[in-house]
Formats: sequence, C-alpha cells, structure tokens
Amino acid sequence: PSTIGPMSPTWGVHTGLQNTSMGELRRLWHHIEELGFDSLFITDHLLAAKRFYSVSFLEPLAALAVAAGATERVRLGTSILIMPLRNPVLLAKELATLQFLSENRVILGAGVGASDAVAFDAALFATLARDHMAWFEPISVEIATRIAEHWKAREATAKN
Repeated sequence: PSTIGPMSPTWGVHTGLQNTSMGELRRLWHHIEELGFDSLFITDHLLAAKRFYSVSFLEPLAALAVAAGATERVRLGTSILIMPLRNPVLLAKELATLQFLSENRVILGAGVGASDAVAFDAALFATLARDHMAWFEPISVEIATRIAEHWKAREATAKN
C-alpha cells in the first residue's frame, strides 16, 4: 500500500463477477493482496445490470465472506449495498458476521439503489420499495450509522 503521510492514497480493485469460477476468484483476491492493494470491492445488483456492465454480480456479502478466507490484509467492501432490498435485522447480522470472519476488515458502502423497477419487482418489494423509498432511506441511514458506531466502539475496546 502507498503511504505518504496522513492523507495517504489507498487503492482498491472491483471484483465479484458471476461469470468467474470460485477458484479464479480466490486466486484473484489473493493476487490483489500480494500486489499491495488496500481493498477489494463487490457491487450489489440483484439482476444482471446489463445497462451498465453487461454482466451479473455475485451476492456481495456471501462473496466477501469467501474473500475474507482467501485474504489476510485487504479491506473488503461493498460498492453500494442496496439497503431497501434487505431485511434490516438480517442485514445487521450478516454484516456483523462478515466483520467477525474478516477480522474487522469490512468497508460498508450503502445506498438506496437506482430506481430500477424490474429489480424491485423481482425482490417482491415493488410497491413498498418504489412507492415508499422516502421511508426506506432514513432507515437505511440509521442502520448504517448504528453499524459504524458499533464497529468504532469495538475497535476502541480492542485497542485498550
């Protein structure tokens, strides 16, 4: 990793394409770490996201759990986890588990997602997610804030 001073740059790599074998992904994630990158990220798209990427993505939290086992140092991030598509209580548990399995290397990128009606329909949240996005956004922010506060408190306790 680059270290220049208090505002040191960090470098990450986006991974997690579904058309890659698990063996290839493990080797890629290990190689990313060997090259000195600071982090690796996986995008969250329920469907194929053909408009932007022409590929399908793996479910990011499950894939990052495997990446945690294939690496030791790199931070593991979501490049925007779509909060309204998830049950908040289950998501908190999944993130806490990933944080534990990765030994506190998780970077949570969270958002409400694009207004992709097809993805929301596929997730059976058509009415709730599309029509009540304003209701989901504050809850998503609250969940992300509480998770961040919890992680900071755990880091402070571990340092003492």
